[in-house]
Amino acid sequence: QKSNDDLLADEMGPRRRLSSGKACLSEDEEEASVPPAKKAGHADASVAEMYRVAIKMASENKITAKNAWTLKLIDHMSEMVDSELVNFQKASCALEAGVKIYCGRVDDTFDATR
Repeated sequence: QKSNDDLLADEMGPRRRLSSGKACLSEDEEEASVPPAKKAGHADASVAEMYRVAIKMASENKITAKNAWTLKLIDHMSEMVDSELVNFQKASCALEAGVKIYCGRVDDTFDATR
């Protein structure tokens, strides 16, 4: 007997789920969602890679107080908002990853001040 979560995971196929149960883009879908103009530049490619890594770490619950300061997703959120082609599913996954990074930073700051 499969649980509702198992059934949902089966329906999602290649999509990954974050801890909230929401589906995030698979790596192939993320690559396809980056506009061609964004793929061209090296700086844009590194930002796209940074998004991919941060979203993947968030979906695997690997963002901690110790590594939250090394992830720069929050610093680049405005670039995604300013983009002409906004993919709302990717934006929601990036926002959830940003929240986890921010929580990790708050936890680290709290631990450092105790």
